[in-house]
Amino acid sequence: MFGIESLDVLIGLFAVYLTFSLAVTAIVEAIGTWLGIRSKNLEAALGEFFGANGTDKSRLFSKFFCHPLIQSLSKGTDQWPSYIPKETFGQVIVDILQSDASSKGLMESIDGLDEAKGGWRGKGILKALASQAEGDIGKFRSAVESHFDSAMDRATGWFKRQQQNLALAVSLVVVIGANVDSIAIASKLQSSPQARVKMVELAEKRVAEAQTAEELARKKANVEAASVRVETGSATPGESGKGGVRGAQQDDSRRNRAKNSARSEEGAKDQYNEAVRETQAAVKTLETARADLMSAGLPLGWKGESIRLHDWKALLVKAVGLLISAFALSLGAPFWFDRLKSIMQIRGAGISPNEKKEIPAPK
Repeated sequence: MFGIESLDVLIGLFAVYLTFSLAVTAIVEAIGTWLGIRSKNLEAALGEFFGANGTDKSRLFSKFFCHPLIQSLSKGTDQWPSYIPKETFGQVIVDILQSDASSKGLMESIDGLDEAKGGWRGKGILKALASQAEGDIGKFRSAVESHFDSAMDRATGWFKRQQQNLALAVSLVVVIGANVDSIAIASKLQSSPQARVKMVELAEKRVAEAQTAEELARKKANVEAASVRVETGSATPGESGKGGVRGAQQDDSRRNRAKNSARSEEGAKDQYNEAVRETQAAVKTLETARADLMSAGLPLGWKGESIRLHDWKALLVKAVGLLISAFALSLGAPFWFDRLKSIMQIRGAGISPNEKKEIPAPK
């Protein structure tokens, strides 16, 4: 077999990987929401900077978490946000330093910060940044934001490694549960023209859906970025004196003290509801993926599957087919979307009129 039929087999396999990797991604996101992985990862990264190990926290760490701008990003008073813009981070640090000792210089304010037990390297970092800024608040804030960016790059690396490991584990469960055997699927596509045609149609549908979702995500990201710029640009470091942010913090603290308990419960409820919604969406995505692929006649599921335990060759082939699928799904939906999109373009450019006539219509 060569030419358009070979491409159709690859397209079929890639469509299977894309379809199930979408389900794996949804499941991983649901697990991440249940466990609060994003917020815990951010808390760990900030805890390393602030010297907050376990219950041993510096005063700046506590004041940072309780700052109104940070609380506005959280779902509850006892929950960390999943993301903090660097502009917000820089503004909060400057606000805390100036509210602690507005009449002192920048270096004196940093020296007056309490340390956690065993020392706190974050204090040394702030002093180094202040020294580089030569006492200029604007330069200091920019330096703090740049340092925060570097710390978040490391946190992003930790998060990606966690997600990759979790995706591989979920992929193994999905592959074994649904019997997604790459070798058996490739054999079916090779021997069945009707299955190839249906899988090509499904691939075209998946690519169109992914492109639409990508456009919507891009528009949403642009809107969120614009809202972040509006939020972080609403105040400047010079406004955080006695009558500025410090006074607002005191007023907000008095107004919100009675509401903290209710807000915390509401935040926990929102997180629970979000986790439930994502779990339901993940289950639906997995069921839809399995139904779509089985409608094309692909060998999925264990019903009717007979494996002889003494046939080591068959067991080895089955294990290899499942492992290939698990590794493929763990690569993620964006990877397979790009591969599938590329090969569909090759197929569209290379198919001849005679080959189009030879492709049987699906039954």
